Amino acid sequence: MVAFNASVLSLTIEPEISPCLTAKVPPKPQHSGFLSCSNTSTFESNTDSWEQQTTGCDDNDWTRDASGTTSSGTGPSTGGSSSSYYMYTEATNTFNKTFAIMKGFDFTGVASPLVNFQYHMYGATMGDLKVYANGDLIHTISGQQQASNAAAWLTTADIDLTAYAGNNKVVLEFIGTTGSDFTSDIAIDNITIDQSASDFTWTGAAGDNNWNTVANWDSPSGTPASAAPTSSDNCIIASTADANITSGGVCNNLTINSDATFSLQDGGPAIIVNGDLL
Repeated sequence: MVAFNASVLSLTIEPEISPCLTAKVPPKPQHSGFLSCSNTSTFESNTDSWEQQTTGCDDNDWTRDASGTTSSGTGPSTGGSSSSYYMYTEATNTFNKTFAIMKGFDFTGVASPLVNFQYHMYGATMGDLKVYANGDLIHTISGQQQASNAAAWLTTADIDLTAYAGNNKVVLEFIGTTGSDFTSDIAIDNITIDQSASDFTWTGAAGDNNWNTVANWDSPSGTPASAAPTSSDNCIIASTADANITSGGVCNNLTINSDATFSLQDGGPAIIVNGDLL
């Protein structure tokens, strides 16, 4: 939205907020509860607790569907990642209309939440898809993105939700707006709420060479860690570090910098690396 202040002859660009967070509705959209990370919505069995906006700020409801939408020349033929079901906006006789769906999440204790999802937007008169977090616009996709019903679904890059870290009431909204004709069915699938991997750096400060001793690690901020690394965290053996590990452990990516010493006991417990050894 653009606001013009005539008294000082200045032009201010205000951030776009969800049309469902206006005076028509409470400060937070209506919802039935908040779910903790991690969470992936596949829509294979049901709507996975995503709720239609019922406060009157949109025009129509999203539809759970499989095997192609009702119109030719628009919509997907299957769900994302070769699945069956997805959610979509039915554009027939609903031109230039908005469809809002939402879900609440609890990010308490989550330092770096993120969201990604798959989308299929095939149709000559395609509209746009916007994603909001607590009313703030965080992602927009506009216009036709696929060339046929059978074209592969696309997946967004991870969308950073760090601004909402620690918040126990975070509402995500997907608002699709159809185009000027029926060839504007917008489909979404496999919405994943997760958290970014944190980088833990080995210091060995505890002196026991135990991978799981919290005092042996620095947190991403460079201060002593409050927990040992998990399978979703990246682990770094810094230059000049001496890590002669005596216990088993886990991490995502393991980086061993030059001039670092890293060793495991022969026949002893293993360090399980889920990602890459760098």
